[in-house]
Amino acid sequence: MELSGKIDCITVENNNGNDKKVVTLVNGREILFVEFQGKNIQLLDEYHTGDDVTVQVRFNGKVSGLGRKYNNIIAKRIALIAN
Repeated sequence: MELSGKIDCITVENNNGNDKKVVTLVNGREILFVEFQGKNIQLLDEYHTGDDVTVQVRFNGKVSGLGRKYNNIIAKRIALIAN
């Protein structure tokens, strides 16, 4: 699946010793948080706040220890949108 939007911010997070970068994409009134993990973190080196991008993603649904269900949106690829 592909998602498009403007990069609003890129943050670094560390959960349980696993580094990841989270990109906040904005498309009109919609806001989306996409995780870049492992070797895919390097893909973001060429991108900056304000860039219009398309991100190819996969979904990873989980159930927490407390039974709460949630989805992670994980990036596979990213590309600039030509203006």
